[in-house]
Formats: sequence, structure tokens, C-alpha cells
Amino acid sequence: GGLFYWLAIKAFGGSGNYLHALSIWIYASIPPTVVMVIANCIVLLLKSTDEIDVATSQRGVLTANPSFLIDGKAMPVLATLLGTLDIFMIWGWILAAIGLRITGRISSGSAWGIVLILALVGLTFRIVLSYFNGVPM
Repeated sequence: GGLFYWLAIKAFGGSGNYLHALSIWIYASIPPTVVMVIANCIVLLLKSTDEIDVATSQRGVLTANPSFLIDGKAMPVLATLLGTLDIFMIWGWILAAIGLRITGRISSGSAWGIVLILALVGLTFRIVLSYFNGVPM
């Protein structure tokens, strides 16, 4: 992740180095990950073991996106697409854009462009995998 951020900063004319980009990637992913782990632990404590399906909960037992409204087994590509609208994922994108703008010394539009381009590339890979596997990613 840090390598992709560094290459994108250089492509958009920024002045950050690789360690700056790596720290942006780490700092943008730690808060959403910690909150998601805590929320999953709380849900695991409150739910019975019969209600938890391990196969369908590979992204966590707590869904903070609209993909819980549809059957992921019947429509894995749509579930993957809706899973992109996750609150925790969007929070990480916001942190990444702020870090790229400040640390990489690029404009706000360039920072959001980098974040959205990398998010779309990741979404494309996840959609292709969910299409071939039949499981939402």
C-alpha cells in the first residue's frame, strides 16, 4: 500500500518519500481496523454461535455497509459492490486523503484522486474475485 501511495505522490508531483507514504498507509488503516476489531468482538460476545456463519463473514461479523440487505450467496458481485460503501473503509479513505495532502504536499483534489483511483482498482479486483469465486469479498 505504501509503495502505491508513494508512486502516486510522485506521479502527481508531490515531494514525499517512501517512508512518508508507508506511514500514511499505516496510519490510515489502523483506526478503522481497531474500531472494526472491537466492534466484531462485541458482536461475537452478544451473538450465539448458531447465528454466526463463518463462511459468509470473512470481512467481519459486523456489517457497516448496505450489503447486509441482500443475499451475498445469490448475488456476490452486488454484495461486493455494496460492501465498498462501508463506514470504516470510507473513514480510512478520508484519513489517507488528509495524509497524502499534508505529507505528500499535493493538492486536495490530487490526494482524493489518488485515494479514489486506488479504491477503484481494489474494487475491480474484489469484484472479479467474487464473480469467479461466488463469494462476496
